[in-house]
Amino acid sequence: MKSKKHSILLYVISSVLLVLTVMVGIVLWLVMNLEPQPSHVLKADSATGIEQVVE
Repeated sequence: MKSKKHSILLYVISSVLLVLTVMVGIVLWLVMNLEPQPSHVLKADSATGIEQVVE
């Protein structure tokens, strides 16, 4: 019984860590996209999908 409880606890902890990691990644992505970007930032060309330096 003890070992089963231990594995459930490990599963819960790993799930929480995974959710936290995903949330942090989403927040960082939003911050990167919402901040006013400098003029020299790489912009992806929608037609070709190639990133180009925009002056």
